[in-house]
Amino acid sequence: MKNSKKILKQDCYSEVILRLRYALYKDCVEKTNQINKETGLGIRQFNPPEDLTENITKFILHNKRNDKSVVWARTVGKPGDLYSDIEQIIEVKAFTSDGPCSFGPKKVFQCIYFLDMQEWLDDKIVLWRIPLSNTSETWKGLKMNKKKEETHDDQSKQGRRPHISWDRLYPQISTLCEKVYEGTFEGIFRPTPLVAPQLA
Repeated sequence: MKNSKKILKQDCYSEVILRLRYALYKDCVEKTNQINKETGLGIRQFNPPEDLTENITKFILHNKRNDKSVVWARTVGKPGDLYSDIEQIIEVKAFTSDGPCSFGPKKVFQCIYFLDMQEWLDDKIVLWRIPLSNTSETWKGLKMNKKKEETHDDQSKQGRRPHISWDRLYPQISTLCEKVYEGTFEGIFRPTPLVAPQLA
């Protein structure tokens, strides 16, 4: 049976839904950690679901970059993970460890965000913005394989999924990276206050 996506007129993934999904995921992870601790079973944890990471990013962009046009793309039939009237097709990559993120060789985006959730169980998340498209020479030239010196473009042309960890990616493009948010989960829902201009 085909997995069909229902297209909605508007993005209905609300703050209420995100809080609920976040609590459910956290509860599952913490209970699995407790089982592993008590039994030594070593049950493997699963990565945070894409609806969670993409909508965390969405609300950060709403409230920290004041881009209220950002929607969860799959619900409204738009391309990408998120879609914005300003940045258009947005890719979101989340990571909870120092393991690599992977990229579809034909994935299209105009801007990419990295959601660092390595300390999320301690209620700390960080969002980084990289204003590069998948067709930019800088992105295509990223070194994915240290030994073979293969670039993102090299591996994409071979039909492979390029893999790279944030720790290896960041040094290559650190001057382009903007830290959009660093804080708690609840903090993503609070708009950044406007700073009044200082009088001379």
